[in-house]
Amino acid sequence: MASSASRFCKEILTKVGYGKLSCKLWGENVRSAEKFIALHGWLDNAGSFDPLMEKFLTKERCVACLDFPGHGLSSHLPSGIPYSPAIEIQGVRSIIKQLGWTKYNIIGHSMGAMRAVLYAMCYPEEVTSVVALDGVIIPLKFTPGAPYPAFGRQLDKYMKYCDTDSDTDREHTWEELKDRWLSAVKDLREDDFNILMRRGSRQLDNGMYIYTRDKALHSRTNMVLTHTTDTIIDSIKQAKDCSFLFIQ
Repeated sequence: MASSASRFCKEILTKVGYGKLSCKLWGENVRSAEKFIALHGWLDNAGSFDPLMEKFLTKERCVACLDFPGHGLSSHLPSGIPYSPAIEIQGVRSIIKQLGWTKYNIIGHSMGAMRAVLYAMCYPEEVTSVVALDGVIIPLKFTPGAPYPAFGRQLDKYMKYCDTDSDTDREHTWEELKDRWLSAVKDLREDDFNILMRRGSRQLDNGMYIYTRDKALHSRTNMVLTHTTDTIIDSIKQAKDCSFLFIQ
């Protein structure tokens, strides 16, 4: 049975150079409502925010939940083009441009929280507020310069993947998918898994399932930031008209 919130949800697609970006747009009065864009975590998808919509969505709010490039129903990057914060921020910008929004808030989880902060630093005159959930500002864990060797290791991993990995995706039964996720993510419930797999998997004609996300994401080239902590904090301070809330 469809939820009350799902009656006001539609899929929108944005054309980009490598294919399309997919987005779930929630809201009854999109034109006049307060606007939010929601950014999911690494290897997740826009479905991460489905449960939140039941309580958060009102007639006065609309929310655009993006599938980052290579995630969910969005297109994968061509082989040989590594994922990066710039690609993901460009994806957010493409959705914002299509929607025609000029003032909006951002909610981000994990990797999405990091992208939310970076995006707000790039466009402080447009972003009213940022809510960053769980895992923001990774450079706080590094001494200056330390992210660079980490990026080098991940880039080598990605290039090895491009040279050796097959185009054929591994097939799984539904139970195998569930067991893999529930064993890998200790706090994940079966209901959470079912929500993520609505756009995170695809059933084949033989009844088996494959992931919709790009396998190249496992190289994590997009997870190593080369900004120093001081640079990020100074940029946040300069975004005087944007409020930041960090929840760890």
